[in-house]
Amino acid sequence: MRKITRLLLAIPLLTIVTALQAQTNYQPARLTLKSGQQIDGLIDYREWRVNPRTISFKKEAAIDPVQYGIDDLNGFLVNGKDSFLRAIVTKDMLPVDINETSTLPDADVITENKNQLDTVFLRILLTGARISLYELVDTKSHFFISEQPGDYQELQYKVFYSHQALAIHYRQIYRDQLRPYVQGHIQETRLLRQLNRAEYREDDLLPLIAGINLQQIEKKKKNKPQFFVAAGPVYSSLKVKGNSALAYLDYSGSMGYSVGGGMDILSSRNLQDFSLRLGLFYSSLKYAGKRVDASYTLHQNNITPTVALLYNFLRRTTYKVYFGAGIHYNISSYPKNDYVTRGNENNPQKNILVFEKDWIEGTACIGGIINNTIEVSLLAKTVGNFERYIFVTAQPRIYTLRIGYRFKNK
Repeated sequence: MRKITRLLLAIPLLTIVTALQAQTNYQPARLTLKSGQQIDGLIDYREWRVNPRTISFKKEAAIDPVQYGIDDLNGFLVNGKDSFLRAIVTKDMLPVDINETSTLPDADVITENKNQLDTVFLRILLTGARISLYELVDTKSHFFISEQPGDYQELQYKVFYSHQALAIHYRQIYRDQLRPYVQGHIQETRLLRQLNRAEYREDDLLPLIAGINLQQIEKKKKNKPQFFVAAGPVYSSLKVKGNSALAYLDYSGSMGYSVGGGMDILSSRNLQDFSLRLGLFYSSLKYAGKRVDASYTLHQNNITPTVALLYNFLRRTTYKVYFGAGIHYNISSYPKNDYVTRGNENNPQKNILVFEKDWIEGTACIGGIINNTIEVSLLAKTVGNFERYIFVTAQPRIYTLRIGYRFKNK
């Protein structure tokens, strides 16, 4: 019975996930061919975390798409979103991931540059009268500047690991590369302060380059928390072990419900991998056990603040599919906690076990969000008990199917 119920709860979600995987995200765009000809149409926009080497393009929504690669284009733009241009660059491929110290160059020996010549699509961050800024992401992030088209210089950032000192060394060479553009500038004092604390990331380099060019850049709009409400059925059952009459009962699953809401805290880009979810839910659950000569009924009501980290493993503008893990802090009441033996049906034993009024459970979840409006998710309790006895455990099994509505930010 339990396996069948799990399957029935999972079917709606699996159906949605299968349907979503077939979707694409064609956005208004423009290609620039190698000949210089510009073509308006639609690009399958994936808000690429790694710079693309091919794109899918069609002139009209009703026709089949055509694949274009680096050898076919001088560049392309997705209206109001991203712009890319074809460039031949020399890029440094030394690793910089401090979580993998074994792969980092050795700071105690002389290490040659690991440069690679490549033809890529650079993402245009800023074009300026003095210098322009571009980004390339492959196995790591690269930033390039140019004073004139076709002349691209990588801003150098290197990380080394000293096996003798057991320490990581950072070489922020890009600051020295940009210093000549700052010295003698009309805003030298301010730009020097900005340069000396600039990290190797878009949020620091973009305003610095704009300042050098005396340009104003539009501030990125911070994503507001997105609020949602949700409700759905809850399947619950109980397993009791230890020195208690309740341990000798056979427990069956029961259906309850959960209702509540919360908010997702998103990162600055629209389709980031992770989001933090805060919620507050009310649930009403039932547990039932019986044998030939006895039965047990437990009703549990919970007010539950929740926090969860979600990973969006499928990300498109029109949908997301995620899995995640969370912590639920349950504030519980037990309006019915009755143990009945044969012959005493009218005189049940109350509170044969006294359960915790507050307890913590861990959960795992998987879900999908359609058009940033409708959400379907499945949650399963992974850890957590609500008994308060050393020699008795009362372990609940809880599976929740939620259907939610997400309010659009204005």
